[in-house]
Amino acid sequence: MVRERKLSEEQVAHLELIARRRARRESAESLLIEAIKDGQNLGLTQPEIGEAAGLTKQRVGQIWRGTR
Repeated sequence: MVRERKLSEEQVAHLELIARRRARRESAESLLIEAIKDGQNLGLTQPEIGEAAGLTKQRVGQIWRGTR
């Protein structure tokens, strides 16, 4: 049986902050994925996309494959 635990206001605020940061990061990554797809549709290579986005070729590849 799982014991319920009451979180302090500080703990709740911290968890909310983490959730907001994660949402922003995931949103930013979604935008990067869309930009990478757009770049590929334009015939750009991964290095060209990375240069335009300020990312390394490796990071572009990681984002494209969905890894972090």
